[in-house]
Amino acid sequence: MKKLMIAALAAAACFTACSDDKSSSTAPFQQLTPSNGGEQNNGLGIEPGCNFDINANEWKFITDEGWKMYEVYTWTDDTTVKHATWMGTYNNPDKDEILTGTREEIYQKAKSYCELMNSAD
Repeated sequence: MKKLMIAALAAAACFTACSDDKSSSTAPFQQLTPSNGGEQNNGLGIEPGCNFDINANEWKFITDEGWKMYEVYTWTDDTTVKHATWMGTYNNPDKDEILTGTREEIYQKAKSYCELMNSAD
């Protein structure tokens, strides 16, 4: 089920990103260049697994290594975090979400999601 969901999301992102309309300047995706040039850590600059630190200002974890999909949680203050899903170097900011709660609550949800997505089928 997990792989079917990921494949559906990846296909939708690909169809949107692969539009024939090259003249559009309002493309919904933004691009990110990995800090290490994308040569290490699955080409994303992210360590595999769910070992992000609860006290860090940014949490990143891979959800699908083959499709290079990953999640990024960026803390903006003590109770607010921006959550974004990336596929390689592309993100659709219209799908980003703002989460509120305690750091512990959001950490537990992110950690559970990471473990679910990285569990062996």
